[in-house]
Amino acid sequence: MLCDGASLHRGDSLPAGVSSFALWANFDEEATAFLAAISSASKYSLKNLHLRTFHNPNEVKLGPALSDIGPHLEALVLDTDPHGTLESCLDIFPILKSLQSLSWNGLGRFYPLTADHTANLGTILDAFPSPATLTHLSIGTEDFSSLHHITPFLSHPTLALLAKLDLPFLPSSTPAEQASDVAAMAKACEERGIQWSMGGVAM
Repeated sequence: MLCDGASLHRGDSLPAGVSSFALWANFDEEATAFLAAISSASKYSLKNLHLRTFHNPNEVKLGPALSDIGPHLEALVLDTDPHGTLESCLDIFPILKSLQSLSWNGLGRFYPLTADHTANLGTILDAFPSPATLTHLSIGTEDFSSLHHITPFLSHPTLALLAKLDLPFLPSSTPAEQASDVAAMAKACEERGIQWSMGGVAM
């Protein structure tokens, strides 16, 4: 675990007033208890949260553990694996009333987000409260076919204020067979005034 860049281990005393917190763990009752403690201790100061959600065999829900800080978070990085951990996170989104930046990734090169995963983007966006607050969205997919799912959601009410879209793991050089998907994304972003990038390169 990292609090404001400093390592924190299970059993350590929990600092109050931290501004950033990262937790990489199998999500179980112990992990969510740590989240709840951080949430309570840093209710108004914690603005940046990074959750890397590994296996969750007991289907522990994360929303209750974040009920204190959720309404005040400004940036969330969420890394999910293919084993159902996204479902465990869905009850986080309704309480994110101030979130400006969402980064959704897989677990690195072993479990990158695929087109099948990004088809769930609508489920995530539907779970957000109204009115919209998101201005930045980053999606860590390595699959060009994901564009086919992502583009239609740019008109979702949750993304009404979106100004920047990043696809950091897609190479900026487009395969010929995906040219139409990239063109559709470019058109949708232009119509909505969204700056977008692939592989860190502005498109």
